[in-house]
Amino acid sequence: MFSSCVSRQSVLRSAKRCMMCAVVSYSALAYADDRVQLKQGQALQGSLVKITPNEVTITVRGKEQTHALKDVRKISFDKEPTGLDRARDLLIDGKYQQALDQLRTVPRDSLPDNPLLQLDYDFCQWFSEGMRSLSGSGDPTAAIKGLMSLDKAQPNSQHRWSIKLLLGRLALFKNAHAKATEYFTELAKSPDDIHRAAAQYFLARTLLEQGKATEARAQLKGLLAASASSPEMGRYKSLGNVLQARCDLLEGKAQEALQSLDGLAEREDNSDLQLFAEISNARGACYQQLNQPQRAAYSYLQTDLLFFTDAQAHAEALYHLKNLLTAVGQPAKAAQASQRLSSQYTSSVWANKP
Repeated sequence: MFSSCVSRQSVLRSAKRCMMCAVVSYSALAYADDRVQLKQGQALQGSLVKITPNEVTITVRGKEQTHALKDVRKISFDKEPTGLDRARDLLIDGKYQQALDQLRTVPRDSLPDNPLLQLDYDFCQWFSEGMRSLSGSGDPTAAIKGLMSLDKAQPNSQHRWSIKLLLGRLALFKNAHAKATEYFTELAKSPDDIHRAAAQYFLARTLLEQGKATEARAQLKGLLAASASSPEMGRYKSLGNVLQARCDLLEGKAQEALQSLDGLAEREDNSDLQLFAEISNARGACYQQLNQPQRAAYSYLQTDLLFFTDAQAHAEALYHLKNLLTAVGQPAKAAQASQRLSSQYTSSVWANKP
């Protein structure tokens, strides 16, 4: 039996935890085997104290440590099912269908009574479904509903910025430009420079899709002026340069845009398949404006044959190929491109575009 002193201390600790939960929805109960795996360095094992959208605090051997979430690979929780941790790893690796398959081995009602753990389960489910939707194979409506529900119920979770970014991308995917702008504007408030770079890039892309080249160029100004302090930042700057060329194209300056894209292709590493898919598609658009259908078709074929791993860019290329290949006397290949577009990217905006 515990002494009355120990019992009183336990009550005080419980009361303190309840007050913390009331103030910060992501203050965690003290668990003995929570883990914070950093991107660099050893994993930290101890008791989670608090998680916010920007940082995590964990007590390790009696001492509190606080780390920025941008330096954290993943957070896992005491007594969580192995299947959830496997699903989390699959999500981090970009294997979204496998993550969903793994979650199905863990019934949600079997989870321990830990709100942080339950939130992570829901986040893994809806984030994976959302990313599948961007590839044209998921259910974007269900993903948006699930992510919005999480965002409303737990606005200060560690997943806040990831949810804002994905909701913005899904809104853009569905041509809901006002909602996309809303989410990307929220994302720009993150203290993480990578999040802010993503916000600038996607805000510019949203403006371009509305035909607003001047506004898009202004949005890109800060991104292109930023230092490439990390590979991720450098990549957003490169993608921003593609959008800059798209601005030129929208203003009728196809030759200038093409020159910029050619220079970018010479400078960049073509192992970045998404970047080169964007470059090839932008080149194709330039050649279309210059009334050179053969060269346009060749550019889109590069995306189709070499850089097809980016689903959205690939769907865009197939859409243009189904028309261009007919124009250059290859109707059979045009029909193949049309069939692949409709079968591979069923929910893509390109598959449903006339």
